[in-house]
Amino acid sequence: MLTNIDQPENAQVQNATQLYATERIKLKNKAFRVTAYKLDSGQITVTVRQMAITVRKQPATAKNFLKRLGINPIVARMPNCCVADMVDLKVAINYFRDLNESGKGNIRTLLGQECLTDHLEEAAKRKNKREE
Repeated sequence: MLTNIDQPENAQVQNATQLYATERIKLKNKAFRVTAYKLDSGQITVTVRQMAITVRKQPATAKNFLKRLGINPIVARMPNCCVADMVDLKVAINYFRDLNESGKGNIRTLLGQECLTDHLEEAAKRKNKREE
């Protein structure tokens, strides 16, 4: 049996290079809605849990997808101070694509794949214009 002494303290659990979500980005396309987070590294992410529940799937399906591909989620602190497992939007797009191609998708996975792809393309265009 574990006692409080056996439990790691918050300082031990937190990584010294922990990332922080600096901005919320609300993305929507018809029946699909998700909140993405821009990390202080500039990476745009979504929580693993939200990646699944926004398309009416159990969080375990998203975790199994990540495990199958050998992808480790990013641990980041969200604006509400909670720490969450997050993945890049490209991983979420691949998750939706995998569901769609396997026949386990639904209208939300189709809309989600489209919405996130469009957002990344728009972000790339804005970045290119700033660099010119």
